[in-house]
Amino acid sequence: MNEHISAQKLVPDPAVHGSGSTAAIRTLQIAAIIGEILLSAYALAGNGWGTVALGHLGIVAALIFVIVGLERARIDTGSLQTFTLLTFAGGPIGAAAGLLGDQHFWNPKADALDKWYNTIAPIEEPAVTLVDMIIDGRLISPQTRLPRPYDALLSTGTMQEKQGLLAYLAIEDDEKFVEVALALALRSTDQRVRVQAAAVAAHTRGRSRRRQLANVAPNVIQSALGRPAAI
Repeated sequence: MNEHISAQKLVPDPAVHGSGSTAAIRTLQIAAIIGEILLSAYALAGNGWGTVALGHLGIVAALIFVIVGLERARIDTGSLQTFTLLTFAGGPIGAAAGLLGDQHFWNPKADALDKWYNTIAPIEEPAVTLVDMIIDGRLISPQTRLPRPYDALLSTGTMQEKQGLLAYLAIEDDEKFVEVALALALRSTDQRVRVQAAAVAAHTRGRSRRRQLANVAPNVIQSALGRPAAI
């Protein structure tokens, strides 16, 4: 039985971004914003802009130094890099925008990505693959007949009916029919259907190769036994 592996596990995260490092980065960002505000106040008080420019570049250089250190420690610095770029370009306003954007813009995208992962590979489902369920006969039996043409099932059927069709294709012996139906399923507008159809296609191709090898082996043996020995 093949083990069901979450799609999130198929793409391992090379970086470690714990809560401690997140808090430290937030503190650094707030300190940079305060520094930029103080520099702006210093400039507005009529002091020289040269000192302000040097202070601004010093803050940016410190942020870059921290980014390099975190990268060497394999800690994710994507948000800090964006913050540094905005700070360099916009001073205190850019820094504030970077901090607010990191809190309110990136997290929803991460949630949406998790939802997409769970759509094609639900983590709460039993730890078996679709093809395993097909082989075990849990979705469909060899005697079952399709309730309507496969193209109609793929275009207007429910998700359960589409899974039933894919189960039927996984155990169907008519390779030409299976090939045509799977080609249509792989072009489905439903991403879940395409993912599961790809799994069934891989299963059927492997089964076809095993059958071909099983048919070739006896012929090779018979040919070898029937050939007269060379004198």
